[in-house]
Amino acid sequence: MAGQAAKKQSSEKQEIEKLRKKAEAGDAVAQNQMGDLHWDGLHGVEKNQETAFEWFSKAAEQGNADAEYSMGFAFLSGQGAGRDLEQGRTMLHRAAEKGHAKSMRQLAQVHFSGMGVPQSTAKAVELWSQAASAGDVDSIAILGKLYSVGIPGTIEQDHAKAFELLKKAAASGDSNSMHLLGQAYEHGKGCSANEKEAMQWYARADAKGYVSADSHHMLGINFYKQKKMGEAAKCFMAAARARHPVAAGNIARFFYWGRGVEQDYHMAFHWANEAVKLGETDAAQTVAMCHEYGNGTAADHQLAMQWYLFCIQGTEEANIKAQCMDGLGRCAYKGSHHDYVQDKVPEDFSQAAYWWGRAAELGVKDAMNRLAKLHYRGRGVPKDVVKAKELWGRAAAKGCEEAKESLRDLEGYSVFDKLKVWLPTLLVALLLIIIVAYFAIQYHEMSKDSWFAKMPSEDAPDEPPSSRPSHRIVGHGASPEFSAPEMAKSQRLERLTTAWHWRVWCSLVMLDADCWWAASEGTDAAAAERRQKVEDKCRFTTLMNGWITLVVALLLLTIVAYFAIQYHEMSKDSWFAKMPSEHAPDEPPPARPPTASSDTALSGVFGAGNGEHLALGTAGHGLALAHLVQFGVMDADCWWAASEETDAAAERRQKVEGKCRFTTRMNGWNTLG
Repeated sequence: MAGQAAKKQSSEKQEIEKLRKKAEAGDAVAQNQMGDLHWDGLHGVEKNQETAFEWFSKAAEQGNADAEYSMGFAFLSGQGAGRDLEQGRTMLHRAAEKGHAKSMRQLAQVHFSGMGVPQSTAKAVELWSQAASAGDVDSIAILGKLYSVGIPGTIEQDHAKAFELLKKAAASGDSNSMHLLGQAYEHGKGCSANEKEAMQWYARADAKGYVSADSHHMLGINFYKQKKMGEAAKCFMAAARARHPVAAGNIARFFYWGRGVEQDYHMAFHWANEAVKLGETDAAQTVAMCHEYGNGTAADHQLAMQWYLFCIQGTEEANIKAQCMDGLGRCAYKGSHHDYVQDKVPEDFSQAAYWWGRAAELGVKDAMNRLAKLHYRGRGVPKDVVKAKELWGRAAAKGCEEAKESLRDLEGYSVFDKLKVWLPTLLVALLLIIIVAYFAIQYHEMSKDSWFAKMPSEDAPDEPPSSRPSHRIVGHGASPEFSAPEMAKSQRLERLTTAWHWRVWCSLVMLDADCWWAASEGTDAAAAERRQKVEDKCRFTTLMNGWITLVVALLLLTIVAYFAIQYHEMSKDSWFAKMPSEHAPDEPPPARPPTASSDTALSGVFGAGNGEHLALGTAGHGLALAHLVQFGVMDADCWWAASEETDAAAERRQKVEGKCRFTTRMNGWNTLG
């Protein structure tokens, strides 16, 4: 067996080498085949989509329709080449004009989805019909699904025609068509009801590996409950591509919050809209958030409010209703003063209080906190500090940190809270003073024996001369001579060194000079003893300098890290640094029975995997800016609170007054430290 496998592998290599030589010689068919091998990484060929695109380009230059289709797909998906919708459509048109069925089908999907062109169901059906006439099984299956439900203004519902098309696609091996054919036999749509025939077609579909959109969605729910977000996202995406409404809403939320996939607001907005079109009204909340914060689309608070109201009217989930009411309150409160909204709609505090009141009744802690602020300031409601305190208490009990902080500001800080702020600072300052005092004393004690700092004495024969000998030597063995200016300079130096404060200064800075002189002067016993004495001091000084540097560096790093963390924690509640929303659904909505559209042909226009030809990903908004601004937002908060005089600034002033006081105190201690 091993020998046969080796022979087979060797034979494949030889065939691929022959194919490569033909491609390099300019054979268009061989060039396209080499592109296919590199695209999928088949038969031992390295998978490299960029190399594959190069081969497709060479074949397309010679008019090869298969290569033109592959280039069109590469441009549409952004795989192997930069994403270019216009160039992708151009390549597909070139191939379709040559009768290439797959290119016709791909173009139909482009027009049906409106990828870079106005959405046109009629144009899509026309292209699918042309592809079906050319024998494309997938197009035949798609038309069968469409005729089973009909498209208003484009295709009239025709169960008989749908049955014939599905039967033709099923006979060609399409598992999705087999399943739909089983449904047709089961319910007698386009044929006489036949339960036995239906079961046979269901069995054939299962044997072909058919998995329904409902199955994909249920599998995604199961993965989500197991906290396997990546696997859940894949299942939701497969079901969403098969037009499952709830799965489309779930994958929209995954893209919005970056769960299991890279955060992408444009994809979130796209799939949320698709879900609403398919009848999933809960997804309207995601559409509303995109409009409110300008994520994936232009910010528009009025349009966001319409979507929130639409969701409230259509959803059956109390939690989603409550979150939409909170969103309505936010939009009414902000008017056109936030989120780069371009309209001139003023704030409506009364409407904000109404919606936050309803959301608070349903248990939304952030709505309680915001409503408490309105009562505290008397905006849209009568000023009532007692009511504000009650609401803050309820929000704090549910874990709202901002409400806890507001209660502390209202009731005053306890001794324990004050100690948590002041005690670490005082301890650090005291420790720094002790360290500085200790090493100052050590240096002072060590400097007492320095012969440069000592008062001159002629009674100490072992000590070095009171002044350094002149470097001008008159002769070998001669005694040193001093000029008058040098003598005057020496006398001035002696008078300076007799002063205690100059002596201390000299001792602190001249210890290294002691080491140098001890090593360079004389060879007598006195010099040797002096060298030994000073060398001991130098070693001790070097060692202590190393430890001092290490300790002080670690201490400074600790202090900087401590205050950086304090500032970071204080800045979390700043509106400027906050994330767009704090309401991420705890889990996707539970599975619900398929709606009328999910059992119809339109729901299954694209089977799992067919939608892979449409790559819609674009880069979402980055969050690095928000995190970068957090560290500097405290001073900005204080500046805004001091400079703004409008009513809209009153709440900000109340919020940051305590923070500014804290910041001022901490800045004072930082300066002292």
